Amino acid sequence: MGVERPDFFSPAYEPLAGTPIGYELDRQVRFTSGLAELGRFSWAQPVELVLQHPDDVFAFNLALSQRPSRARISPPGQTGDETLETIGRVLLIHPASTFRLSVPSGHVRSLYCGIECARLERMTGSLAAFHGAEAGYGAGADLQSRLNGQTVELLLNRIYEELRDAAPGFEEAVDGYATALCVELARAIRAAADAPQRRRKGGLAPGRMRLLQDRFHADAPAPRLAELAELCGMTVRQLSRAFKQETGKTLGKHIDEITVDRAFRLLTTSHLPLAEIAAILGFSSQASFSYAFRRMTGLAPSEWRRRNS
Repeated sequence: MGVERPDFFSPAYEPLAGTPIGYELDRQVRFTSGLAELGRFSWAQPVELVLQHPDDVFAFNLALSQRPSRARISPPGQTGDETLETIGRVLLIHPASTFRLSVPSGHVRSLYCGIECARLERMTGSLAAFHGAEAGYGAGADLQSRLNGQTVELLLNRIYEELRDAAPGFEEAVDGYATALCVELARAIRAAADAPQRRRKGGLAPGRMRLLQDRFHADAPAPRLAELAELCGMTVRQLSRAFKQETGKTLGKHIDEITVDRAFRLLTTSHLPLAEIAAILGFSSQASFSYAFRRMTGLAPSEWRRRNS
């Protein structure tokens, strides 16, 4: 039996009410057409759930501590065993979406950031392709891939820092970062809404895309293009072209974003030396890792760790 629902309104907790997953709120702030909060989820046993997200909000969940190993989730509208994917540090949840969650016992601190659909609809014209289980794998996965993961994570981290420190004016700062986050999401929605017609002329089959996603998020050094091409039974040129048609971004750029995401997670949730993190990510040296990280984020890894530890 699940824990008793808290006496505050928490969109982060609402889909989990009555389940074995508990939620403890730390701090909450409202911004223009949305809400952000810090909290801690905990559960004492493995959990297998099919959940329904509220129908009036797109939500981001940013893990502030390491997610339990083997924690997996399905894309919007997909609930079969074969659809489960590793949960990254940043999770986007669609309005009214049905999805499956499979996690071992554990706990995780997180930032929840919900943006009301009404605001996004004013910016995009329509959310029909992304609203509810009928959106299925295509629209949902396409939207996730079209978001600039690096920018989204940076904005979510800024919101987290403002909530954590609660310095004078932090509500206004959260509102500003959330507005930029809303713009990123709206642009991705507009781009992904046009994708189904283009996918009929090319792109990647869902099965190949899942193979790529599993490899992207595997606990291994960043993949090389030749490895991914062999995995999909294609040439590098064929795969690169199909991936660009499917997602609107180059395969190399996407690998860079995934690598930065893993670097963020290792820097903020572990005490590993920078040289060891560089080796885990597949860099030949700490210097090459530091150069690449600074080029993609504007900060040295040590500076990022200091700010976010």
